[in-house]
Amino acid sequence: MTETPLRSERIQHTVIVPASLDMVAVVGVGDEVLRAIEAEFPTMDIHVRGNQSTLTGGSAELHLVERLFDEIVSIVRTGQGMSPDAARRALAMLRAEPESREHLSYGAAFPGLWLYAERPFRELSGAEEVSAELGRGRCVLVEEKRWAAVQAALEPEIVRVERIPLRRRALYLVCGRRP
Repeated sequence: MTETPLRSERIQHTVIVPASLDMVAVVGVGDEVLRAIEAEFPTMDIHVRGNQSTLTGGSAELHLVERLFDEIVSIVRTGQGMSPDAARRALAMLRAEPESREHLSYGAAFPGLWLYAERPFRELSGAEEVSAELGRGRCVLVEEKRWAAVQAALEPEIVRVERIPLRRRALYLVCGRRP
């Protein structure tokens, strides 16, 4: 990545996407993801050629677009597709916490599924701890192999359950009643 000052208020920066990733997955079919990014940053110039994206604009916008490209690359690396809506959601999260991206994205615990949260995920030790979180009105993820064991104990606290199929297993998103 290189930075070249053009004028005092505009900077040029090159983002290089790893060659192992398909650029169509990053910028979208017919550049639909790229167009959505350009619509969000009308004063930025974004040019994509091969696996390089050249960004030109003000330093604050440039920094945010660079972080957005990093986020998109991270999501595409997990095997998930990118859409304009997903790019806008990622951008909204980055705008909400402009100084740090690390606490926004957590995906290591669930390969193949990229999750966003305000704070790091942690493993809950048992049905009692899951029940306590549901009692606070929060949502939790339960692995399919544990779901059968805890489902009956959690039934009174559950408002909504969604099954999320993954390649080799599934997760259940379980949401509790609001206090």
